[in-house]
Amino acid sequence: MQRTWPLLRISLVGLAVVLAGALAARLWLELQVAIHRVDIPISVADSADGLPLRVAVLGDLHVGHGVTDLEVLRRVLHSVVAEHPDLILFVGDYTADIREGIEQLRQSIVSQIKEVSLHAPTYVVLGNYETWTGRQEWLAAFRRAGVVALENAVATVVVGDARICVRGLGDYYTGRLRWVDWPETCSTNVKITLTHDPAGAFIRASDGVVFAGHTHCGQVRVPFVGALWMPTSAPRDATCGLYRDADRTLYVTSGVGTSVLPLRLGAPSAWDMVTLRRR
Repeated sequence: MQRTWPLLRISLVGLAVVLAGALAARLWLELQVAIHRVDIPISVADSADGLPLRVAVLGDLHVGHGVTDLEVLRRVLHSVVAEHPDLILFVGDYTADIREGIEQLRQSIVSQIKEVSLHAPTYVVLGNYETWTGRQEWLAAFRRAGVVALENAVATVVVGDARICVRGLGDYYTGRLRWVDWPETCSTNVKITLTHDPAGAFIRASDGVVFAGHTHCGQVRVPFVGALWMPTSAPRDATCGLYRDADRTLYVTSGVGTSVLPLRLGAPSAWDMVTLRRR
């Protein structure tokens, strides 16, 4: 009996080491940024042309937190360009940094987004971290770089045969959302709405498709329980991936980076290569 206990302890320690190693490997893998490919059928006017459209959707970069640094951002944006999307859309939270040096970090992030915008029409909206780190400064930095930042505004772009209206709504989480209706000139165009917090998609009914982020799909999801916390008032089933009801089609990206905790579990880092098709 005296010899059994040491063997049992050794076995338990060995099992703990194996489990810890497996968990560490899982956490590391889920921080490696994947490309998530998804088809979304949308309702468009009979006269709308140009579908299908390939749209790159990126959210919650959170550069400066966890494992997401400027080099990781460079690799992610390189992978976006390699996919040759028709549109590139960013749904906010470019950093998680609220310390000294934010001005230099902001400029570096915006410069990289400017580079990717040379390859396809690119639109951005702001998230809660932009509100917390100088909303006007972010808007000015994007404007100086020639990147279109939409805050409660609509832009029109032509890609191939497709005429597209892109609406950017301010972040609901920080009280920046002011609803804007589609102008009449968008009546027969493909309609795409960007906002950060998916709760903003539930202010009113919306034609076309809405893209959002903010939730990180929970970032940490426990088996049989799900996400421990979702920082949004959006319905629970509208906080990750595709959601449809009678009034809207919403897609929430898992996002690239992390905030608060520098880890992900059950909600891998990703950006989305979305193909919009006629419904």
